[in-house]
Amino acid sequence: MTLAAVCGIIRVLKEKKENKMKKFLVNYIPAVHEGQENKEDKSYSYRVEMDEQFANRSEKDESAGMAAKDSESGLWKRFRWDRIQSAVAI
Repeated sequence: MTLAAVCGIIRVLKEKKENKMKKFLVNYIPAVHEGQENKEDKSYSYRVEMDEQFANRSEKDESAGMAAKDSESGLWKRFRWDRIQSAVAI
């Protein structure tokens, strides 16, 4: 994902109004999917409600990705910027 795209997502997240989370369709290449290592680097789609960025303190990275609630399962997931293929606001 390009720096401009990441900045755009961060801007949308910061513009939250009335404490509502923003909904996105995210295409993502996870390191692990459903408990199995993603050796083929397969991309998966997730309908999510994004809430905030997260840091990677061990790498001293203030914004390594974003936290989001999966619309189908209700589980919280974390998406690293470097593994997001696309994110479309819905």
